[in-house]
Amino acid sequence: MKHIFQNGHTISRKPITIRGVEYASGKIAAEALGVSPTTISMAKRRESLDTVGLKQFGRRPHERSA
Repeated sequence: MKHIFQNGHTISRKPITIRGVEYASGKIAAEALGVSPTTISMAKRRESLDTVGLKQFGRRPHERSA
């Protein structure tokens, strides 16, 4: 998938889905959510894309098994 930004730059990336919304790339998702592309890649690595851009700071609490 190719995207052309307002400044004329183009990128071809895999789509990324965050909270049910599919974005053409992590950079586009970052722009839409008001965070940096690094934040998106870190959240993807930590498997916490569902919380990115929600202004939650710090680590997620560990879920305890019953």
